[in-house]
Amino acid sequence: MKDILKYAGLLLLGLFVAVIGYPLLHETGHWITAILFGAEVTDFKLFPLPYVICKTPIDNKASFVFIGLSGLYLPAVLSLIIRPKSFWLWYGNLIVNGICLLSFIISLASVILYSFGITVANEDVIQILMLCGKGSIALAISAIFAIAVMSYSIIKQKPINRIINYFEIPINKASAE
Repeated sequence: MKDILKYAGLLLLGLFVAVIGYPLLHETGHWITAILFGAEVTDFKLFPLPYVICKTPIDNKASFVFIGLSGLYLPAVLSLIIRPKSFWLWYGNLIVNGICLLSFIISLASVILYSFGITVANEDVIQILMLCGKGSIALAISAIFAIAVMSYSIIKQKPINRIINYFEIPINKASAE
């Protein structure tokens, strides 16, 4: 019974992070950067679909690029900097790591598809490319680098071992060899 409660807790925490935590961090990244660049934030919503709407001068393409990318990079940077000791906080952070990894993979795929004339709607990197007209290679390299960093971070944490230890699952070392 104790393990069932632990499994349910992991599921609920994962859902909370995926539905509320990560979108909040993502949209907050856009919001903070917009404020820093002097853009006017006119709307910020998490439900039913998360988004931030801001007015920024169209001639300032650099600010638009930073605002667009900050939604991807704020959660990633925070999840790399924060290293909680508690299993539950670590697991929530691991979920953020995984979602960030997936986001960078989607961004890379979107950039590749865009180069073939296929546009992925509402994707931050696509909006950047549509406004700027160039930068596909830089965005692809940035995404590849982020994918490598996030993958390394997840692997380095040894999540399978940590979860096995948390559930106190006995491992027969002779059969593992």
